[in-house]
Amino acid sequence: MNNKINEDLKSAMKEKDTFKLSVLRMLKSALQMEQIAKKHELSDTEVASVIKKQVNTSGTIRYYLSDGSAFQFGNDDMVNSSRGVVFFTGNPEKCPQTGYGQCKFYFLYMPVNAQDPVWKYHYNRGLEPFKYSWDGRTETAVRNCKNGTGDGKWCTLVIQLNGWKIPDDYPYKVSY
Repeated sequence: MNNKINEDLKSAMKEKDTFKLSVLRMLKSALQMEQIAKKHELSDTEVASVIKKQVNTSGTIRYYLSDGSAFQFGNDDMVNSSRGVVFFTGNPEKCPQTGYGQCKFYFLYMPVNAQDPVWKYHYNRGLEPFKYSWDGRTETAVRNCKNGTGDGKWCTLVIQLNGWKIPDDYPYKVSY
């Protein structure tokens, strides 16, 4: 998986695709955090370094990265799931508390086999955009993003399905 992320990072740097680059950096940071980065002495072009860690009173842990983005474990100051990871394209304090798909994007991690088909696109796949109970159809993800189903959590999947590029008909203006 790290080789794939490294390839995608190089591709995003060549394409100057800042959104894809930020998401990949967040993924790499989430997967490798301190132990691998220290072990291999990775440069800032490969991993955005953590410049600040904040633990909110609710237990949500937020990491601010050197490229101006951030990510957190737990859903928006409510740690109702340690599987949820929220990626912020810019300053989290400027991002509205509710709604995804504009300045924050939702990912899920499901390492435990729940034996329930609603998790089939998450179980054992690492960190993935929100796909809980997805039927596998692109049209479903686009419709759910556009009509705000799941508070906009489906919008991350729409971007992934479009090769990590914001689609021309994306329903929101993405803030960086």
